[in-house]
Amino acid sequence: MAKITFDNRDNQFYQSLKLSVDEYFELYNLKKTGNWRLYIKTVVLGIAFIGFYYTLLFVAMPVWLSLVVAVLFGMNLAFIGFSVM
Repeated sequence: MAKITFDNRDNQFYQSLKLSVDEYFELYNLKKTGNWRLYIKTVVLGIAFIGFYYTLLFVAMPVWLSLVVAVLFGMNLAFIGFSVM
């Protein structure tokens, strides 16, 4: 099967969008790789992941509380997925 590619050399939309994004980062003096907020979010989500996982595996609790922790664990996984995207 042939690989489908697109020719973006003369694409005015792409060039305009790239210029606008570069200007935004330059105007607000932001790094494209992230700042301290991104690193704090990563640490908080990572600690929450470990905490929920550990709690579900090793802490004896009623079923209703296990379901609540499982829902929180699932939400945490969704937040990590959204952050990666």
